[in-house]
Amino acid sequence: PPPSPSGTLSASVKSHTEINLNYSYANGSSVSLFRGSTLVTTFGSGSGSGVYTDTGLTPETSYTYYLRNGTSTSSTLLAQASATTLAEPIGDLSLVRANSYSVILAYSYEDGENVSIFNGSELVVTLGSGTGQGEYTVEDLLSQAEYTFYLRNGDTPDSYLLGEVTVTTPSPAEGTLSAVAVDSATIDLVYSFTDGENVSLFRENSRII
Repeated sequence: PPPSPSGTLSASVKSHTEINLNYSYANGSSVSLFRGSTLVTTFGSGSGSGVYTDTGLTPETSYTYYLRNGTSTSSTLLAQASATTLAEPIGDLSLVRANSYSVILAYSYEDGENVSIFNGSELVVTLGSGTGQGEYTVEDLLSQAEYTFYLRNGDTPDSYLLGEVTVTTPSPAEGTLSAVAVDSATIDLVYSFTDGENVSLFRENSRII
């Protein structure tokens, strides 16, 4: 008699909407993967193995998968596995302050995994997993330039978006200062500045105002 079909199946959670299915089969005929009673995909006949990612799932939900020797729910069961999706991550990203060449961003997140800040598609920093909050300074920017920063649940540009903020850096500060001696104990200082922030006047290392 021909050898009987056999197979293995294991499930591991990938994210709040994805589950990885590691499968293998031998002596199969139209071996298929089912999520409950729903046909997900047909792998083929003979022997095969691989990893299939089931996407578009509901967060915090348990799913049972069946590997069957055929394309119907009555086909011979080869293996089964279950997994539960993660809680949906939440997060927020906002601007604290923008300088000519840097910005300070405030972030918070819950149920995250490798939560990261991106400048456009460029990874700036990976903050961590679980729950977190704080501030992060992005430096070496251009003045008078627009930037969009993204908080993502992951360390790739296509990771799940948690928050975003668009910032335009201001012009660099400019100023003038002149001094005129009034008498032996007094000096008049005349100053002007534009695009300043906390502009201060110092006498050597001592702050005057």
